[in-house]
Amino acid sequence: MKNSYETYPFSENSVRVMRPGGLALTDELILACGLDESSKVLDVGCGMGTAVQYLRAHYKYDATGVDCSSIIIQAGLSSMPELPIEVANAEKLPYPNESRDCILMECTLSVFQDAQQVLKEAYRVLKPGAKLAISDVYLKANSDSSSLKTQNEVEQLITNQGFKISKWLEKTTLLHSYIAEMIWNQSGEYEDGFLSAFCALKGVSGLKLGYFGLIAEK
Repeated sequence: MKNSYETYPFSENSVRVMRPGGLALTDELILACGLDESSKVLDVGCGMGTAVQYLRAHYKYDATGVDCSSIIIQAGLSSMPELPIEVANAEKLPYPNESRDCILMECTLSVFQDAQQVLKEAYRVLKPGAKLAISDVYLKANSDSSSLKTQNEVEQLITNQGFKISKWLEKTTLLHSYIAEMIWNQSGEYEDGFLSAFCALKGVSGLKLGYFGLIAEK
């Protein structure tokens, strides 16, 4: 059985960047990391590999990606067979200690079953002084009905793993724009399906949500 992020519209070829802000936010996060061209960047939860391809072409980084979904990885490789993306578990990354200069987690941390272990793995794989760049949803008010975290809880989760947070970027308007755009672009039988799939994916129905970008350093 497919997960909601493997079904329409999330895995459609026409929706290759499945998150608020798209590659423009990826750009902002990467530029805030201050990397050089020799940097090794890992996209954890890379989807079809659009950001990996962009980082390799635009910045000349040695960018690679992992995703837990073989369906989505195969969708990416079907159109970009040379792209260095693979199926892997974020809780157990297949890379040596201190082997990456930057890790991206774009709209993924909140859906990992064990976010603490994912961050522990990220810390292991990153070099000393390397950067962790995250974008995701967060709760603007506490709620007992959601596993999503407030800003303070997100920051505590990250710092508990040894990271030092250098930037928190408020990006809630991107979330609103993303949902509006997806509803506008869908038609017929998928109009209502998009919102129900998105809410199921993030567990967000009825909650007051925000969206953020964050830079942390090992």
